[in-house]
Amino acid sequence: MVFMEGQYLRTGNKEYEILAKFWTKIFALTFGIGVATGIVMEFEFGTNIQQNNWYIVSYTYDGSTERAYYNGELINSKAKTGAISTNASYDLHIGYRGGGGWVGQIALVHIHNTALTTPEIQQNYNALKGRFGL
Repeated sequence: MVFMEGQYLRTGNKEYEILAKFWTKIFALTFGIGVATGIVMEFEFGTNIQQNNWYIVSYTYDGSTERAYYNGELINSKAKTGAISTNASYDLHIGYRGGGGWVGQIALVHIHNTALTTPEIQQNYNALKGRFGL
């Protein structure tokens, strides 16, 4: 996925973009947030998602680091900087990525006004996992 997206960015060839989006839908989850500069910061991570199973996926951004959690465990982090945009004219999309959507169900969405810590993510996971048979 990363190779194909890199090839698209390097060459501008739309075929690479199509392939990157296709494989991302199958093997990765993507989080994106708009920052004050107008640039969308996008964070992708691969998972072992299987059909007919529930997963608790969390994403945090504290102004300097993006973190991805999968069933309460930190699985990836990346240094990033930029203030999250508070422009009210932007839409909030959940389960959507430029022309395509999430195939499946989204049971809960929590949005906080501060980045949760790893212990807080784990506490939330432990509180919810029984509800989804995890």
